[in-house]
Amino acid sequence: MTMSKIKIEGVDINIIGAMARSIRFLEKMITGSVEKYSLTKPQLDVLFVIKYADGNSLKATEIAEELCVSKANISGLIARLESSNYIQRGVDPEDSRAKVLLLTEKAHVVLNEISPKYFRMTEDILEKFSKEEKEKLLEQLEYIESCMKKGGVHDEK
Repeated sequence: MTMSKIKIEGVDINIIGAMARSIRFLEKMITGSVEKYSLTKPQLDVLFVIKYADGNSLKATEIAEELCVSKANISGLIARLESSNYIQRGVDPEDSRAKVLLLTEKAHVVLNEISPKYFRMTEDILEKFSKEEKEKLLEQLEYIESCMKKGGVHDEK
C-alpha cells in the first residue's frame, strides 16, 4: 500500500521516498502544534535536543551534529531562541572557557505542555506495531541512517 501517486520501479527507492514523505508530514503536524508558542519545528528540535542531552546542556556544535544542520543554520536558530528567551548560555562544566546552551524556565514550561501531546501523537501513529516490530524498525532505520552518514553501505564490524 503506497501513498504516493508516483510509481518508481524498485521497492528500495520507494522506501526512501516514503521515509522522506513521512518526515515532511510529521514536520507539518508539529509545525501546526507549535505555532502558538511562536516556535518553528527546527527550533523545537533544538529545545528537545537540549532537554534530553546528558546534563540538559550542549554546545552549539553538538546540537548541529545531532540535528544534521550546518553551523550557520544552528547559529540562526540559537539566536532566535535566545532572543525569545527559550535558551540561555552557560559555562561548560568540563571547560570553563566554552559555552553551553541551557533551557530557560519558559522553555521548560512550553516543553512540559507540548511533550505529552507529541509523545501521544507518535504512540498513536505507531500503535499498530508490536514492541518487537518497533525495536526492529528502529534498528533498521538506524542502519539506514549510518549508511547515509557514511555515504553508502558499510560493514558494521
